[in-house]
Amino acid sequence: MSLKEEFLALLESDVEFRYAVAGKLDLLELLRRLDSIEAELKALREDFNSMLAEIRSMNVRLSRVERTLEKLTLGIEEEARLVVK
Repeated sequence: MSLKEEFLALLESDVEFRYAVAGKLDLLELLRRLDSIEAELKALREDFNSMLAEIRSMNVRLSRVERTLEKLTLGIEEEARLVVK
């Protein structure tokens, strides 16, 4: 295995080595920021998924309210017809 192949294999398989090389190339801070952004993105996705679940739950409840309102409205209309007769 050539030095180049060994170096590339280490970069691919060894996170600590990758960060050491990145540090020598002044990329370490950039990699840390990317890691931080990735963690924040995962947290935002979890928040989004929980809000989406809440919205779905609210839609179910709203559908029930709509059905109840429709039944009440039909009942009132029927009663009004009887009173008018």
